Amino acid sequence: MQKLKQLIAYEYYLPVYGSIVLIINLFLYSLPLVGVLGYEFSVVNGLLLYLVSGTYTIFLIRRNKEQKEVKKLLKPIGLFVLITFLIPFIIINTKTLLGSGCSFTSGLSFYFVITLPSLFIGIVVGLISNFLLNRFQYLFFILITLVILSIPLIEIYYYPQVYFFNPIIGFFPGTIFDEAVSVSLKLIVYRLINLIYFIFIGCWILKILLNQAAGSKASIVAVIFFPALTFFLISPAQGFSTDLIRIKDHLNKTVTTDHFVIHYSDQIEKEKVELAAILHEYYYKELAEFLQCTPSNRITTFLFDNAAQKKELFGSANADVAKPWLYQAYLSFDSYTNTLKHELAHCFTAEFGTGIFKLADWLNPSLIEGIASASEPYYDDNFITYMAALANHNEYRIDLTKLYSSLNFFGQTASLSYIYSGAFSYFLIEKYGIQKFKELYADLDFEKIYQKNLNELQKEFYEYLSLISADNKKSADYYFGRKSIIYKVCPRYIGVKLDDAWSLYQNKKFADAGNIFNEILTYGENYSAIIGLSYVFDELNRLPDAVRILKEYQEKFKGTTYYYNLQFRLADVLAVTQNFDEAKSVYQNIYSSKANKSLTNLCAIRLRLMDENLLIQYLEGSDYDKLSLLKRLNSQGYFYESWSVMIDLSEKLEEHVDLFTSEINKTIQVTDLISSYAVFKLSEYLIRQGDFFKAKKMAGLALRYTSDENFNHILEENFKLINWLNINSKSYINNFKFE
Repeated sequence: MQKLKQLIAYEYYLPVYGSIVLIINLFLYSLPLVGVLGYEFSVVNGLLLYLVSGTYTIFLIRRNKEQKEVKKLLKPIGLFVLITFLIPFIIINTKTLLGSGCSFTSGLSFYFVITLPSLFIGIVVGLISNFLLNRFQYLFFILITLVILSIPLIEIYYYPQVYFFNPIIGFFPGTIFDEAVSVSLKLIVYRLINLIYFIFIGCWILKILLNQAAGSKASIVAVIFFPALTFFLISPAQGFSTDLIRIKDHLNKTVTTDHFVIHYSDQIEKEKVELAAILHEYYYKELAEFLQCTPSNRITTFLFDNAAQKKELFGSANADVAKPWLYQAYLSFDSYTNTLKHELAHCFTAEFGTGIFKLADWLNPSLIEGIASASEPYYDDNFITYMAALANHNEYRIDLTKLYSSLNFFGQTASLSYIYSGAFSYFLIEKYGIQKFKELYADLDFEKIYQKNLNELQKEFYEYLSLISADNKKSADYYFGRKSIIYKVCPRYIGVKLDDAWSLYQNKKFADAGNIFNEILTYGENYSAIIGLSYVFDELNRLPDAVRILKEYQEKFKGTTYYYNLQFRLADVLAVTQNFDEAKSVYQNIYSSKANKSLTNLCAIRLRLMDENLLIQYLEGSDYDKLSLLKRLNSQGYFYESWSVMIDLSEKLEEHVDLFTSEINKTIQVTDLISSYAVFKLSEYLIRQGDFFKAKKMAGLALRYTSDENFNHILEENFKLINWLNINSKSYINNFKFE
């Protein structure tokens, strides 16, 4: 027993602190994301080792201060650093030894750049706490920790960004939608600055304690405070944060409307900005009617040139975002029409949100995203309640009591969470009114607001969905057969490697790209890597290998979105290798599944081209060649399935609208969903081209087909928008102020 006590008390209870780190890491070992050597693991352990090292340092100095033996600090601190740093590293690398870990070198870089500095920073903050106070050092340590952790909250609250750098956790990338996170030069520089700053302070305090240097508490406070404040103020100029000055340097143009200030760059044409501004005003009117409120402040929109610029300045490439408390929305210009109304809806909800962020009660993501999705209730040209019914009827039902609990919104495929929360919110608003939903948004208590608990409301909702016809399992698999990021294997590392591989492919370094795609596949099935490898084999004239890799993996993706896309790519490769019978069979199977309108049309195009003996010419041709062939197919009679692809090619080639519509000069007959969808897409194209008169004519024609209740919602909304544009666009444009 005595030996056990001596062991526990060894070097000031170092085994106790080591055991804490050990137990927590054994728990982390079994969890997704944090259970592999990578970004999340390093951040969690950075915070853990910071807290443990700080409290251990305080305990160590207090014991030695009383005994006047400060020189004994160095040995236990050194042992502490070595042991606590190695424990997580050794535990997590058992996965690598067992063959289930991620990249060792990538994980190691995160561990050294994020976790190790946090450990040293914790020691220094512990030293500071002991030096400045004779009592309540632990409480003061926690207070300093909260101050350091609050800095990102200040930046995110006041600055137009979602990413942040922080001394304790190193770096937060901004959003789970952008999986690619790597150790950048900027992060390395930031951590070196952290270490220089904190180690300088720590060494000075130690020398003072050892009577080897002069210094007072006031001088230490000054050295801590003023450099930290200076760095905070200049961090936007150094790229460690993004304030309005930095963002306006890049988005250097502004258009002001009745309700918006829109920032954009001089790379975007004025006419396109005018359309964006008009759409802002239209959606403002629509949201004011639906939500029965208007924002108390003018909304500011930042229109970034593209996803890459948005990631650099804002922190998110793939996700458009709004900050309701600032009345700001952040969008990529190349895709803003898909998300504009949704993000503006978030700004409207600030009027009935709660707390300093003006968001839903308890920051509940199902309420936050549910009301925005209900405000713009369309998903890939489908009505949101139809999509919820599609999921419900085909084995993708969600328990809403779980969806509205804690952070379970992120526990499944994002599309399911958005669709169910949006459809349920839309249902509640339609049945019980917007006012009650606003009350729920500010006070998440279903029984108090609706006099019914969530189970009862869920039952009503699913009874409502049961009345909607949506029995297409293949379509449900296409839209919902995906994994949430928390269940993916090494998503951060894989995301970075995929970016590298596709960059090499674009730069025509096909062999190097293929090597990376192959490496990614050693970690598990990855759709993007398989498709990429098939394109690499195509470029290297190894088409049999492309067929092999696609056939090898396609069955592993059955029941997911990726299965149909892999099948489609396989059929293309089979056609190029002149295996026409097999290719035709695959195209026909995809076409008959009706999983997705766009994919169905693409298969129809290929089947028609195959009948005309033009498919290989199309597949191997340039975009101009493809468009010419499709125009040729429409020369005798309209081939409606081809119109959406022709529109995409015309926009990509920047073909003038008249050159495209001149091909559409015969009488259009809308008799079915295919022709209605084609004319609907043409009306959208004409909106983007600024020809609202012709767009209205096409929108009216599309409405002649009324047999699909789901699609009719989209057609009616489209006609309503275009009619408003025809009546109001000129008067609004005359009032716009460009700077």
